[in-house]
Amino acid sequence: MAEYGSWSLTVRLFVTVLVFGLCTICLFVAVWVAVWALFGPGWYASQIGFVAGAVILTLIGAVEYRQLRTVTDSAGATVVSTADRPDLHARVTRIAAQLDVPAPTLALADRQTPEALVVGFRPIETRLVLSTGLLDTLTGDELDAVIAHELAHVANRDATVMTILAGPIVVANGMLARSSLSALGHKAPDRGGRETGHYFAHFIPLALFVRGIGRANAAYLSRAREMTADRVAAEVTGSPATLASALRKLDARIDATPDRDLRHAAGVSALSILPLHRSGGVVDGDDTNGESGSGWFRTHPPTAKRLEQLRRLEREQS
Repeated sequence: MAEYGSWSLTVRLFVTVLVFGLCTICLFVAVWVAVWALFGPGWYASQIGFVAGAVILTLIGAVEYRQLRTVTDSAGATVVSTADRPDLHARVTRIAAQLDVPAPTLALADRQTPEALVVGFRPIETRLVLSTGLLDTLTGDELDAVIAHELAHVANRDATVMTILAGPIVVANGMLARSSLSALGHKAPDRGGRETGHYFAHFIPLALFVRGIGRANAAYLSRAREMTADRVAAEVTGSPATLASALRKLDARIDATPDRDLRHAAGVSALSILPLHRSGGVVDGDDTNGESGSGWFRTHPPTAKRLEQLRRLEREQS
């Protein structure tokens, strides 16, 4: 199996940046053409470029806002103070200090689905969400390993990177939505009174291409960053076997969770330590964590691959 260390992550990051650059250039040109079509050649190129850049940056910001809103709504998490859970706060603060990151705001979700995730564009505004189902499943050491995994994402600024990578996807979705409205007969005249919906319709193939490539690109890097977070957590806790035990328990807990609860948690599945889908109880074989769709778009590596890496780290420490 390939080594998922810093070198491998650097290579993957380089590849994803190249693909991200391609998607961004395609979208920039598309927005430039759309603005030119709407306002005519009287606009200077610099003005058009400014509008295109502003649109893309605004939509990237919308990704962050939507992510925080989605997690808040889907997880149903409530911020807890140090006075409410001093033991848990002390645990999180200790591990954050080991990773040299600010202690995140702690929020608990009163749900039986085992969830652990971090959200926030910058380390200083990170929120760590844990569910009661996860807390009930793990021992203290296993909980430390899971928290270390989540805070490793903060140390590596994974949320920032993944939010930026999601920018082209959001822009492409917006283009597709605009084209769909045009197809349904919703007209949008330009300054001269001409109907401009057909301009957006020309971008449908490009938008579909960018959305597909963008999703695959983001998922490609996401899988690598999950493996790296596992490795960092194993190093911080000094026990790869403990994190492996936690992953097995959480996988089994997810399999035992009612379908209704899993559907309710679907909005945070991509962010959680394990995807919130059934794996059929297979964690040491060729499992896929129950993630649907093509492997190109899976946000998490198979649990079996993660356990294999942890076993190798355990042997190296022996």
